[in-house]
Amino acid sequence: MIAGYSLYFKGTKTPTNFPEKIMNYNKITTIRRGYRWLHAFHNANLKEKELMIQHSIGVRTKGFYIFQSNVVKNVLKVKMMLLERHDFGLCIIIDQILVSPDILFQIEGFDTVEDFVEWFKSDIKKNGNFEGSMIFWTDLEVSNLGIGLLGR
Repeated sequence: MIAGYSLYFKGTKTPTNFPEKIMNYNKITTIRRGYRWLHAFHNANLKEKELMIQHSIGVRTKGFYIFQSNVVKNVLKVKMMLLERHDFGLCIIIDQILVSPDILFQIEGFDTVEDFVEWFKSDIKKNGNFEGSMIFWTDLEVSNLGIGLLGR
């Protein structure tokens, strides 16, 4: 499956450097709205096949380019909400584990936690929350990032 990445932060000419960070393993996960990736991953597992992620830029343009492909190791549900009293105003729950943005921003390839929060904030404000999938192409376990296990 194709995962397209922005070359610039929204509304700016500030580069994200996501392609370089992915190729250097400084960005080792990606968060996507919706559950398309989660369903595809589970369907591939049922068929005992591997799901591939094709990291790309210029999706739906003449400049479309796949710069790296990886086997998807895991896909988990993620939910984000804005909460004033929480870390940086953002509450993140991944597979029922509360994860702080000051841990997550690094593996997501952002230079600062503020950049990470701003990336999702407008989408959350527009839709009330963010529900989607977190895609892993390394063996990182989300339990290593968690700051607390929520009731199952």
